[in-house]
Amino acid sequence: MKALCRWMLVLCGLSCLGSLAWGGEAKSEFAPTLEREGRVLVRNGSGVRTKLVFDVYAMALYLPQRAETAEAVLSSPPPRVIAIRLLRHLDGRTFAEALWEGLEKNHAPDVLATFRAPLARLRAAMEASGEMKAGTAVEITENLHGETSILVDGQALMEPVREPGFFPVLLAIWLGPSPVQESLKTALLGRKE
Repeated sequence: MKALCRWMLVLCGLSCLGSLAWGGEAKSEFAPTLEREGRVLVRNGSGVRTKLVFDVYAMALYLPQRAETAEAVLSSPPPRVIAIRLLRHLDGRTFAEALWEGLEKNHAPDVLATFRAPLARLRAAMEASGEMKAGTAVEITENLHGETSILVDGQALMEPVREPGFFPVLLAIWLGPSPVQESLKTALLGRKE
């Protein structure tokens, strides 16, 4: 029995190491800069969302200029881009529920009420998307007019959200006072990569 327990610990350790290695490779996939609407955006930071011992997605944040605090990022001018690459198969409904939980933890009900219609559209579109495979690229972009578009593997997930302020509402999932993962928030702020 002791031997079995030891083997299980070794296997768990190996899976953790493999998970960390894959996460490191995924982070390096994000370009140091992007161009949107004739503007060069710099990668402010990137990191990997983990749950238990599994890497779920890699993520990078692009801004017109670097910012080191959540407040500075959330108030920075557009264009801005959140780039996400899934590292595991993920059901659209599960992804939507995780995002919704992050929204509720970081915003008062009146703020969410302001964006009730676009949030409902986003949730419905994500749930309808079905399973997203490992390697799927999700890009959330705020253009110079403050409109937010969401692309999945280059295809629009839904009509752009025209209400200004929607992008920072989403960004607070990762950079708000109760982020989905504190180490990912730190990485997106460029404090460690």
